[in-house]
Amino acid sequence: MSERYVTLAEVKKLLEEEGERRELLTSQKAALEHAQKVSYLSPEDTQSLVEEVSALEKVSDRIAIKIADILPK
Repeated sequence: MSERYVTLAEVKKLLEEEGERRELLTSQKAALEHAQKVSYLSPEDTQSLVEEVSALEKVSDRIAIKIADILPK
């Protein structure tokens, strides 16, 4: 098993898919509600943004993902 950082848009998509299969835990419901409120881009658009920002010098994947997550409307 490997670990990686994910954007809120990815979290939203994953939890929505999992919610269709089973009842989400309370903490998962809270995470989904948060992601729905603050995530404006699609997972594909968010990934494109992360790739563009990661290409900048001295910007790690972790920082690029945070930038994508806090992007205003």
